[in-house]
Amino acid sequence: MFTLHTLPSVASLWLMPKVLHIMEQHPDLEIRVEASHAAVDFNLSRCDASISFGKQDKSLNHDFLFQDEVHLVASPSLVNGIAQGDLDALLEKPMIHIDWGDENPYLPNWQDWLTAAGYHNRKSNKGPQFNLSSMAIDAAIQGKGLLLGQGLFIQNALKTGQLITLSPITLPLRKAYYLIYPDRTKNKDGAMGLIERLKGGGD
Repeated sequence: MFTLHTLPSVASLWLMPKVLHIMEQHPDLEIRVEASHAAVDFNLSRCDASISFGKQDKSLNHDFLFQDEVHLVASPSLVNGIAQGDLDALLEKPMIHIDWGDENPYLPNWQDWLTAAGYHNRKSNKGPQFNLSSMAIDAAIQGKGLLLGQGLFIQNALKTGQLITLSPITLPLRKAYYLIYPDRTKNKDGAMGLIERLKGGGD
């Protein structure tokens, strides 16, 4: 059994499809996923690895996973009737806000995006607020507002047409995601092979 910890939105929107694919390809593997906002203390936990937003304890191994960016997206129903590329009209819509607490400085917000798009004096609109990216994405799919969605989290909604991209302007998150694990994980049978699959295509 390989136990993997991560943040709830990472688990549901990025990790689970990857884990299920890996387990389909390798039926002998047993993978347990734990989702929590709390950081893992590997001295007290049986977890073998964790997907972390940013680096943690220097004593841990850190393998780079991805650097994500946010995209302006919305449900087709929300922007129905607005000409493609008409940002002035689009930006009259409600804006969905994500509150990551202490991590907010590392997540581009609406003021960052508006400035990058040339709207230097424009304030962001009010709209629903969530502390989980997954809830914000669900609200956007339901047509509740515009969203600055993380690329890796919204890829399925874009593929299915539940969300559409409204602008080529993207902004990178100010931290990367890492797969972190203690040295003891290196000695676990099959662990490093699984870690390489998680870092790669999942085959």
